[in-house]
Amino acid sequence: MAGIYIHIPYCKVKCHYCDFHFSTQADNANQMQLAMLQELDQRHSYLGSEKIKTIYFGGGTPSFVSSDFLKEVIQKIRSLFAVENDAEITVECNPDDITSSLLEAYSSAGINRFSMGVQSFDDDVLTFMNRAHSSREIIDSIALAKEYGFNNITIDLIYGIPNKKS
Repeated sequence: MAGIYIHIPYCKVKCHYCDFHFSTQADNANQMQLAMLQELDQRHSYLGSEKIKTIYFGGGTPSFVSSDFLKEVIQKIRSLFAVENDAEITVECNPDDITSSLLEAYSSAGINRFSMGVQSFDDDVLTFMNRAHSSREIIDSIALAKEYGFNNITIDLIYGIPNKKS
């Protein structure tokens, strides 16, 4: 089974625990997208005829960039590689990014799975970690995603927070 991982190195805020490469400024997102599309062109023969079963947008926070950005990358991948009809296309997102318009755009782009950076359902812990969402936003965003037909949703949780009861 073949898959493609696309790293989107942008985030709304710097979470205190994060050690990944990212930027809170996306002024160069257009250049980054062009570089990604060129890289896909250069590697189009890398997998030969092997079928792509999964496309994963990680980061950073891919929901920080426009849905058109992701849609164009997905279209490029589909034009260059043999992608399974039922391929799982995942985007990492934060609960505070989920809106009706974003869900509609993701659905039309072919995205069918979310990996939500929930981290905790405790608002004090979320504040301690410098997360941009609340526990209420987590619940609301999952409910909204389900309303729009997204049933393949995973969440990231962090435990063992210093000075916090687990």
